[in-house]
Amino acid sequence: MKNNFHPSRSELIQAVRQGGPVIDRHLAACNWCQLYLELLTRFQMAGQLPFVSAPETWVNRAVSIAAEGGLIGEIKRLVARITFDSWAMPVPEGVRGEALIQERRIRFEANDKLFDLRAEHRKNHWDFTAKVTDRTGQAVDCTVIAGKKELSADKNGFYQWTSIKPPRDFRIVTETDEIVVPELMWKKSPQE
Repeated sequence: MKNNFHPSRSELIQAVRQGGPVIDRHLAACNWCQLYLELLTRFQMAGQLPFVSAPETWVNRAVSIAAEGGLIGEIKRLVARITFDSWAMPVPEGVRGEALIQERRIRFEANDKLFDLRAEHRKNHWDFTAKVTDRTGQAVDCTVIAGKKELSADKNGFYQWTSIKPPRDFRIVTETDEIVVPELMWKKSPQE
């Protein structure tokens, strides 16, 4: 050990096993090395086979560090699944498809949230209405991100906007979740 430097790990392990005046003087003045030496003394693992599982005190300390750092409270990222798409439904024989491609209704589900989307194609733009609810039908406090637009709900819980092109991607952001909606395709050939 050099005068102004901390002892190496191997020197601290040797100090645990044998002690020594040079190490003892450094430890008297260095809180960090005292803590490190205490851990090495309590959990003498150097030169031994690794543990099958971590000691309970290490697990408890890791949990407390994660709780202090906010790692446990991070937002969960979920992927929604499509449960209904009006464009994917079979068309009865003899029904022309032109009217059917002017409107689209889609429902997505993730966790306990439902995202209903209705799209209507006008002459040169699309009109959208969406709602995010829980399983009981209550509106969920969240932000809907449609493409690059960040949307807030009106007083009735609806998200309404107009766009020249439909967005391919949607995200729903709540306090605890970020729900990613699978990319949507907006071209459909009329079925006859």
